[in-house]
Amino acid sequence: MTDLPLFRTDFTPESFNDLSRRCFLASASKGWWDNERIDETKPVASYADLDAALVFDQAPDKIALIHSELSEACEDARIGRMTTTLREDGKPEGFFSELADVAIRIFDLLGAGGVELSGKRERLWASPRLRQYMYGRPLGALATIHSEVSTACAELLDSVEDAAPALVRTVLLCEELCRILGANLQHEIERKLAYNATRSYRHGGKLA
Repeated sequence: MTDLPLFRTDFTPESFNDLSRRCFLASASKGWWDNERIDETKPVASYADLDAALVFDQAPDKIALIHSELSEACEDARIGRMTTTLREDGKPEGFFSELADVAIRIFDLLGAGGVELSGKRERLWASPRLRQYMYGRPLGALATIHSEVSTACAELLDSVEDAAPALVRTVLLCEELCRILGANLQHEIERKLAYNATRSYRHGGKLA
């Protein structure tokens, strides 16, 4: 069990664990955990179906994709796309939507690894290092969040559980950044999950 870090947050361990399960199952249903170790005719439906070694082997790739979502958020900030808009096909786009993608990928990885949070909800502010960038300087805040994702990769020693503290901090930092800039991360996550549910199996022909 991993404790919920001391950040001001609207997440509870229960809501965090629920999102981890939902995001993992949603990802698995679209084929993103299938490879030669899994019968591709039977999409993953529960933790028991997923090889722990497979999760650990793929975890660095999943962490790289978390970095990629932060980079997309960076590009949105650079061009001033700081509000969420809907594409013609219903896809949410914009800075906050990319932060939701960061969180969804983290929840997916935590869910695949069977990581569950414990501890009480805390309402403390995020680190001053992050907050100094919140007002008018989102790129600096994203650099700080990138560093947490890198920490997660460095701490990935034997299982996803090793990286869980840094991954959880990353979600909570994204939540704090959204809050300061007037958005709600959990709302953005739900909106993105609803869209993702409409997408085809392994959409876009991507390999990961």
